[in-house]
Amino acid sequence: MNRKRLATILDAFKGVRIAVCGDFFLDRYLWIDPARAEISVETGLVAHQVTHQTSAPGAAGTVAANLAALGAHVVCLGVVGDDGDGYMLRQGLHAIGVDENLMILTPERPTATYTKPVIRQPDNTVVERERLDIRSREPLPSRYTMQLADHLETLAPRIDAIVYADQMPEHGAGVVDAHIHAAIERIAAAHPQLAMYADSRQRIGLFRDVVIKPNIHEARAALSGATAAPSDNDVLVRLLAEQTRRPVVMTLGPAGVLVYENGATTHISGVPVDCPIDVVGAGDSVMAALAVSTAAGATLVEAAEIAMLVAAVTIRKLGTTGTATPAEILDIAQRYDRLDA
Repeated sequence: MNRKRLATILDAFKGVRIAVCGDFFLDRYLWIDPARAEISVETGLVAHQVTHQTSAPGAAGTVAANLAALGAHVVCLGVVGDDGDGYMLRQGLHAIGVDENLMILTPERPTATYTKPVIRQPDNTVVERERLDIRSREPLPSRYTMQLADHLETLAPRIDAIVYADQMPEHGAGVVDAHIHAAIERIAAAHPQLAMYADSRQRIGLFRDVVIKPNIHEARAALSGATAAPSDNDVLVRLLAEQTRRPVVMTLGPAGVLVYENGATTHISGVPVDCPIDVVGAGDSVMAALAVSTAAGATLVEAAEIAMLVAAVTIRKLGTTGTATPAEILDIAQRYDRLDA
């Protein structure tokens, strides 16, 4: 892709309307100063001293944040608890400029929260400690997902893409359930040109009629119920595309992504890493880039090229779940010679 084509696609991000439906978490960072550590008189254990806290929308919220940073108009559909963490999550969504009016508030379950203790060392390097998770493991009442499914079908004629983010490890505990899958089928039939993408930690194999973005392990697991997963990645993505009835983008870690579309497989290499990185949220930034790029008129291969640039920007932002702007994408493309003459 040359610079003019990249700039044209990036400029078209503005005004693109994308819905993000899925599991929204709150990412809370506890910043610890190791020099201020104390010993608890009661237990004799170290009492780590938190000097300040920061928070940001996580999981599906990370996808929404990346889309907003890229210039898209974002509508969020999910369920959050009627609690302090839910308030912070909704404030975070509001702060990044997304539409959170269709988020459902419930007193029946806590807001899913990842608490991340982070230590900043004297040399200014950042070390993230063991994460503390808060979430409900119980099934989400179906009345909530039925309501979200109705919203999706109402939105479908007025938006350019939908991203489904299935982040809950426990089956049935998240937003993307049978009602959402049924809505996906109806939307795909009624609006065949609408770009739809899906990501899932545990259940990517359940999706049909959307472009899925698994990593290699998720891709193999998605096929394990029907046949032995092949070791050849080209065969793997082809079989997944036959199963989903849509193209497939499979992430390969630092090696980049593999795109399967219309019987052809294309490998897009990752951008070289020459500095400290934080890969948390990298997959979400790739998902956002794929959705907004194709909604803006890019081919899927072009979208994958842009996604590699976006990921290269976001992983260089330490101690936070990073996002990328169009200006940062152009800069890193030029810096690492990713543009054709």
